[in-house]
Amino acid sequence: MMKNDRFIRGLIAIGCTALMLPSFAFAGEFTSFAAQAMLGRDGTIGVEEHLIFDFGKSGSHGIIREIPLYVGPFDRSIATMHMLFVGDKTGTPYHYDASSGGNVGVIRIGDKDTLLTDKHYFDVRYVLNGLASEQRLRWQVMSPVSEQINAFRSDIYFPVPIPPVTATGTCAFVPDRMHHTCALQSLIKDGRLYGFRVSADKVVKEGVLMDITYPRGLIQLPVVHTIDTKQKTPIVVWYLLISVLFAGLLSLVLWYHRGRILEWIDERKKPAVLPDLYSYVARAVAAEGRVTKRAVISTIVDLSARGYLNLSPIAHPVGEFEFIDYDIEVVADTEMEGTEGVLLSLLRDSSGRSLDTILHTDFDHVAEALKLAAESEIAGIILLKSDERLPDLPGFKSERFNEK
Repeated sequence: MMKNDRFIRGLIAIGCTALMLPSFAFAGEFTSFAAQAMLGRDGTIGVEEHLIFDFGKSGSHGIIREIPLYVGPFDRSIATMHMLFVGDKTGTPYHYDASSGGNVGVIRIGDKDTLLTDKHYFDVRYVLNGLASEQRLRWQVMSPVSEQINAFRSDIYFPVPIPPVTATGTCAFVPDRMHHTCALQSLIKDGRLYGFRVSADKVVKEGVLMDITYPRGLIQLPVVHTIDTKQKTPIVVWYLLISVLFAGLLSLVLWYHRGRILEWIDERKKPAVLPDLYSYVARAVAAEGRVTKRAVISTIVDLSARGYLNLSPIAHPVGEFEFIDYDIEVVADTEMEGTEGVLLSLLRDSSGRSLDTILHTDFDHVAEALKLAAESEIAGIILLKSDERLPDLPGFKSERFNEK
């Protein structure tokens, strides 16, 4: 009982400690979110954000602003963020902590000793580097936030005005929860394009992505060479190395499977013939690689129909039912070739044995001899598949031997 009391008191202490920790805003809403950005000639982006956040009556110690640092499809290092200032309308600084890692920068604005209530204005300024290439800017203005943004607007300005036809842009909400249309508005004055604007109302758990292309020469990314700068390998050399590596791997694979490849080539050289002139046993070996009992039964029925065998039915009582078996008598004196000749010879040697006995007792010996004969008979050819129905014996219940 004393252990349980100590455990409960420990949980209460932990809960009280958690309630005493400072909290940042995850409730409330952004009354307004406006961003103005200037794209520099060196590809950097100077951003100034104007945020109005309503903390409500309960209040909070501040907000957390996540800055996406997604580079996109460009072959460049990850984007970086450099903080400049966080303050209110009068220029009074706010306390903040900024950090970045992976593909996001995090700004924690607020003070653990100060509780903010109702509406507050935040002026956030920072610089982004690494998002722009020589002809394209892919800038995710914001990542999805848990709070609702009642009014959102973001402007991006070029270093100098350019002809409107030389630049294009698109935008997207990621993910698009409200199913509203996102379109960039061209900022044109006196026939010149100064930049683009995206705006929306009631953005809920959505990020905003701007994708802009502009003419070459507008942005000139700096190239700094140092003693430690590595020489860039020409793309032609990479193509050559990849080609040699691929050829080497292909050669190893072909050498490893050379036996199967030669067998496949030999198989392609074989002529394909209809199976009508070949016994059912030979057809089974060609299709499945083995002699089946069902094929032996069909061959015996076929030989009987052609006058080589006499089949005499025998009734064997099994319980309350009768099982129909057959005695086999070889009546042809002429010697046959191929698989059927081997089967007739085996049946002569099995004189006095019924069909069911041969299939159950002597089948392994019969199958081995028939397989050798069938393989010799169909060597050098490819037997096509046949949809012909196999002949059967009345009452013999041959379905017992329908091997899978």
